[in-house]
Amino acid sequence: MTKLFAFFHLFSTKLRLSKPWQYKVPLLISFPYFLIKTGAVDSATFLHAIIAAFATIIGFAGVGYVTNDLSDRKKDLLAHKDNALTHLSPWAIRGILIGCILVAILPWAYLPWDNYSLVLISTEFALFYLYAFPPFRLKERGILGLITDALYAHVVPAVLASWTFYLVIGKVYDQFDLFIIVLMVWQFFSGIRNILSHQIKDYDNDLMSGTKTWVTQKGLAAATLLLKTSIILECIAFLGFLGILSLRVTFLPWVFGAYVFVAIYAFAKARKKKQETPAKHFTNIFLDHFYTQWMPMLILISIIFIPTEVSLILLVHLVLFARSMYQNIVSLLHAIRGSRAGNILNHRLYIEKNYVRSLCWHLLLMLSYVGLFCIAYYALHYFYTGKATFFFWQNRLSKVLVLVMLLQLFSVFVLKKEITVHTLKQFLLEKNSAYNLAIFRIIFFFVIFGSLVRGMESSMAWTTLPETARVGLPFIGWLIDILPISPEIYDSMRLIGIILAFTGLIGFQTRWTLKLYIPVAFYLWAVPCFFGKLNHNQILLWIPIILAFSQCSAVWSVDAIIKKLRKTWTPPEKSVLYGLPLTLIWIHLAMIYCFSGLHKLWDTGLFWGLSDNIINQIQLEWVENYDVTSAIRMDKYPILLRTGAIGVILFEIVYPLFLIKPTLRFINFIGAWSLHLTAGYLMNIDFTHLRITHVSLINWIHLKRIKFLKVIKIPTPKIAQEYNSLKSLTKLPIFYAGLILVTGNLIFGIAGISSWPFSDYPSYSGVVENTVQVIKIDAYDQNGQQTDVKALGQEQSFRWENIRPFETEIAHTFKQGDTVLLQEKIESYWKLWTSKVQGLDAIEKVTMTLETTSLVPEERHIILDAQVLGTLNKNQSMRE
Repeated sequence: MTKLFAFFHLFSTKLRLSKPWQYKVPLLISFPYFLIKTGAVDSATFLHAIIAAFATIIGFAGVGYVTNDLSDRKKDLLAHKDNALTHLSPWAIRGILIGCILVAILPWAYLPWDNYSLVLISTEFALFYLYAFPPFRLKERGILGLITDALYAHVVPAVLASWTFYLVIGKVYDQFDLFIIVLMVWQFFSGIRNILSHQIKDYDNDLMSGTKTWVTQKGLAAATLLLKTSIILECIAFLGFLGILSLRVTFLPWVFGAYVFVAIYAFAKARKKKQETPAKHFTNIFLDHFYTQWMPMLILISIIFIPTEVSLILLVHLVLFARSMYQNIVSLLHAIRGSRAGNILNHRLYIEKNYVRSLCWHLLLMLSYVGLFCIAYYALHYFYTGKATFFFWQNRLSKVLVLVMLLQLFSVFVLKKEITVHTLKQFLLEKNSAYNLAIFRIIFFFVIFGSLVRGMESSMAWTTLPETARVGLPFIGWLIDILPISPEIYDSMRLIGIILAFTGLIGFQTRWTLKLYIPVAFYLWAVPCFFGKLNHNQILLWIPIILAFSQCSAVWSVDAIIKKLRKTWTPPEKSVLYGLPLTLIWIHLAMIYCFSGLHKLWDTGLFWGLSDNIINQIQLEWVENYDVTSAIRMDKYPILLRTGAIGVILFEIVYPLFLIKPTLRFINFIGAWSLHLTAGYLMNIDFTHLRITHVSLINWIHLKRIKFLKVIKIPTPKIAQEYNSLKSLTKLPIFYAGLILVTGNLIFGIAGISSWPFSDYPSYSGVVENTVQVIKIDAYDQNGQQTDVKALGQEQSFRWENIRPFETEIAHTFKQGDTVLLQEKIESYWKLWTSKVQGLDAIEKVTMTLETTSLVPEERHIILDAQVLGTLNKNQSMRE
């Protein structure tokens, strides 16, 4: 570990790569961002190209710093100046240099290149050598040294990055020539300014070591004059470059104007400290900060207004440059806080120490601007009559709404840092009763035990399908090829699961049996998901993992009874030991609901709730449940439905905030149960296990005060004093199990990835059209008598919606014209019906037709389009 730390310390600190990472990489990567803005590419290409660009930029920066330090070793030693390579062996230096070169070159295996690219790459490497090593050593050749440094450190990398992404977008940017000329001029003067500042700073050291630079030859007075001249020219060139950018990023000049206004105040404040020269203060505040911190983010944000998906790149950028962005936004928030309008809200939002009152004010603020965004949504609907255009712009509007919500949340972390940290620490270190944890264990495994005992026939049917019907899931697609799946194995695993679930229920040898249950649970719940229908019941695996590493059998268990008989049992005190498992479960609930709400806004926008989309979603569920509508036809009350849909989004997003304090958790319980029961009634989507998990929020010790619950004998335990710091949690095994689960699900939730065992729970965030494609099955026995297959499935309560993804895949395959794959899919589809629905054994002939109909129940009989897929005979394969 020490060697690994030393290795990273060498690269980040000794070789000073942390400096280009913070001060050069953000600026260089902003040019590719802008070019993507000018010629949108598909999201995957954007992501991969940007990752490759990050790598090659760091590689080139590494080569530059290594060659400089290598050539300056002797002189740095004389000046007593740190040099990363002074004490390294020649082989180590060669290894570092070769490694940096490979990092710079290898990304071009993916990135596009041509002859111009080769010239630029060769020029960059040549300049590294010419600048640092004799006999040329242009570093000590006066004005040639300034020009060479400006070229290799600024101009050539900027041109290379821009040209590369000009190739990525297919050379569709018609103003690229003007863009590249102004870019070169701006970066040249910026480079002159930077190398002059560096040489002025190193003036004394260079004199001591005998290093000849332009500054040591001409003197500080001449250097200061040239520095001021280069700054003026750089500002003029940058304004020109900003003008070119503003043709595509129209809000950029306005934001820059606002930035300059705020920077004037920061400049005046910084000058009072007199730690640096006025020129250095000016360039730091007015130029470098905007170059490296604001401009890349502003260009990146502008990409949300083009078809290329930017959310993942935006997240990557925020993570990679979190430090500078954090300082940036903190400065902005403090500036807003100091304004007149900020002072009005400051007391209620950021000074108020009471969590509940502060939360109410923040929710009121959120409701206010959400209302304004809803008004803006309808304004867009008025101006953009075209469906595609309107959807595009309302989606971008909704993404801005998400960013505003995140900014509000971030403002709390910044402006109420101490209170926020203390509140979150209290939440994580919350002490709970062993009885609350034990009751949840009993209820949870009682439900699981019942599910397994009932046979899981619906899940079992998937195991009868052939291997060709398997569909890989993200990141575990390799597993379906090696995992043995058959009805016999599945039934055996189910029986083992019954035994282990029962031991969890009664709390017998819980420490070991629950750990044994984990792989069994994975198999039982994951296998049905390997055939194209992802059932989102991952929480049935997450909770056993959490409980397996907890002390959930400390009371009301066979384990506790055995300890009592052995006289080794002591009444458990209220402790983090019993609180942390419940807290981890609540954190997962928070992620499930919050990401669901955020993805609705980010993926589909306010359109999800304020359009007919919510009506179509309900009607689609009716179709997939054999056209059975709810008794109350909510599709007849669109205003009520849309209001409720926006309410659902807001409840899901703010769900985590009510978990923080015990007194507010009843809102989560009531809200979640109401949401799921309503969805179950209207759409036959209940997520029963997710709803039942909310039992973990109940504090049974408090409920025992209710008269009819007094029969439950739960003592009020003392509060244990251990585990009072976050560091103390690392002593608990559950901490590491929980950390892996939370981290994995957090990443998958942010990225919107659904898989096993990590997953983003379904948000139903897609757009649902007002028509649907379903497969009509005409089945006949040997006498020619027709059997209504779907009516038979409805009688036997077979969930047709579970295999609806198969119909979608079949429709897609039919459209592609792949007859062989179509045959395989239809045969697998019919096998699902025959394995799940009794009474189809006598069917001799089946004809399948892909029909397109309206979602409106009263218009379902009208066939808008029909395409015969094929006919299946009992002893033959599908034929067209």
